[in-house]
Amino acid sequence: MTTFFKTFSTILFTFILCSEALGSTTSPDLNTLEDLSQNTQWLRLLHYHKGFWNFTLKSQADGKGFFISPNGDHDPLAELGATYEAMSETSSKRFGKDKVHAQCSFPARYKFLKKYFPNNTWKDVSCPKLEAVLKKFNGESLTYVFSTAFPNNPGSMFGHTFVRINARSEKNKKHMELFDHGLSYAALTPEGFSGMALVIKGLFGLYPGFFSSPLYYEKIAEYTHFESRDLWEYALDINPEETDMFIKATWEIAHNGYFDYYFFDENCAFHLLSLLEIAKPEWKLTTSSFFVSPVDSILSLTKTPGAVTEVSFRPSVKTKFLTRLKGLDSEQREQLIETIDSKEKVTKTPQMTSQLLDGLDSYYKYMKQRMGGKLNDEQLEKHYQVQLLQSKFPKPQKVKEWADTRPDIGHGVSRVQLSYVSDGRSNSNSESVDLSYKFAYHDLLDSDRGFTPFSQIDFVELKFSKLHSENYYLQSLRFIEIQSLYPITFFEKRKSWRFKLEYNKPYFASCEACYQWNMDAALGLSFPTFNETTLLYSFIGADADYLDNTGRLFVGLKPEIGIISQVFGRGKIWGGINYLPYFGPHEGVMSYFVKTSFTISQKVQLRASLEGRDLEGSSSPEHLGRFDFNFYY
Repeated sequence: MTTFFKTFSTILFTFILCSEALGSTTSPDLNTLEDLSQNTQWLRLLHYHKGFWNFTLKSQADGKGFFISPNGDHDPLAELGATYEAMSETSSKRFGKDKVHAQCSFPARYKFLKKYFPNNTWKDVSCPKLEAVLKKFNGESLTYVFSTAFPNNPGSMFGHTFVRINARSEKNKKHMELFDHGLSYAALTPEGFSGMALVIKGLFGLYPGFFSSPLYYEKIAEYTHFESRDLWEYALDINPEETDMFIKATWEIAHNGYFDYYFFDENCAFHLLSLLEIAKPEWKLTTSSFFVSPVDSILSLTKTPGAVTEVSFRPSVKTKFLTRLKGLDSEQREQLIETIDSKEKVTKTPQMTSQLLDGLDSYYKYMKQRMGGKLNDEQLEKHYQVQLLQSKFPKPQKVKEWADTRPDIGHGVSRVQLSYVSDGRSNSNSESVDLSYKFAYHDLLDSDRGFTPFSQIDFVELKFSKLHSENYYLQSLRFIEIQSLYPITFFEKRKSWRFKLEYNKPYFASCEACYQWNMDAALGLSFPTFNETTLLYSFIGADADYLDNTGRLFVGLKPEIGIISQVFGRGKIWGGINYLPYFGPHEGVMSYFVKTSFTISQKVQLRASLEGRDLEGSSSPEHLGRFDFNFYY
């Protein structure tokens, strides 16, 4: 009976549609409408997705203005029929913020219908605003751009992505990509509102998203000059017709509706991929995942056969300088520092080389960026002298040491870990098997290929443990852990810092309910050693532990020193020692650790570690050894 009424209502709907369509429009038959309503490109045009927890089809677009049918947010057939009717040039219905004809408000859907109904006699109506936008972009192809992470801004700590719309080249003129337009999607936040509040509200979709289309040189200035973030550009196999569809699909959501911005999934990476899927229906780039990061979106594209045609790199002024500095030998580095420190003019000497001048030039450009775009008078004069001398030397070879920073060659941002843990005692509760899942992103023992060295951004890690005689129980829930170790050098003196928030149960605790909240925040300094892959660091921080079962709060200042080094290319070793004297009548704790990792492939890594702690007044210290198997995806 239910099937009968569904079929009857569909036939009745189609009859009404065909009756209302005017003579200039050839009405589609029922079977054509039903088949086309399940077309992949049509479903993507309306942003229909099945939920993560269920299989109900519903559009992710917000705002009723995005749909022509009252049931359009969940009924593809109803929306298709209403759209077909509205596209007639004689239709009096008006849509969108500007109250314009459906052809102007929903140009991507109109393009789709014209493709599948080529014999229809619709006449194109005039759409001045849409035509002005299409003329501005003059789109021929698309490039997907990844900006590296910016740990100092929680909203960008996983990086950012946007699309560059490559304009058609004028005849006999070189294409100037700096004047192309970028298309970016971000959360619309109140002015001056940023930091962790952005992340927290973004977790619950409390901001609307919005699209912007600045000129590409403005994005380059923002990222590579002001924020010292590198750009990776992935040219896509998108032709002019597909580019036109991409622009029109973006127009539809920008002028008729919006997306609620979710930090985890419906973010800059996800929705740009969903628009690319509209332009290229044969690509499958999005999934119903709980977390989608900018790096995930790059991996989706590079794993799609033929999607990426070329990869290029646009380094920040900081990366250019550090790379040129790395290319100098110790004598040239000393000379560079002497030249910077000296009050004398920069003149040609027998020791002067094009590599040294190139290093000086990139140094002053970097300093200009750090000083807000303006050098002091002495620096300005020296930079001018360096540039004059450069013209008298042959140009040095271009530095090409960027390959290891490509985001698509790094490990996956999500991780599953299986561990064996032991405290060395000979009883049934001295060993456990751990299983953990980390949503994102990168820690200090991970391979640095594709990531920023000496940095850690861990976001939500669940760990479960199983003792010999028990079932699995929650071992820890780490909400966030960020560490940034900035090496102190002559050229840059920045503080290192870390922050961690975790809920955990100490290993092999005697009570079942010995859970505690732990927060650790610290500032410090890091120093390079005999090579660029080894770093010494020192921290002083505040550590707070709140015990659930007793309601007691332990707070103390914790100094720590440590060393971390990359060894044999694929391996890392990290060791440290700290002392935590709690305030009040509580015992202090001395702790140490040695951790190692060995990366087998992009997806697999092995780890081993030994940790110890010595509680003041205790007769014997506690030790904990573990072996980890990591799988990244």
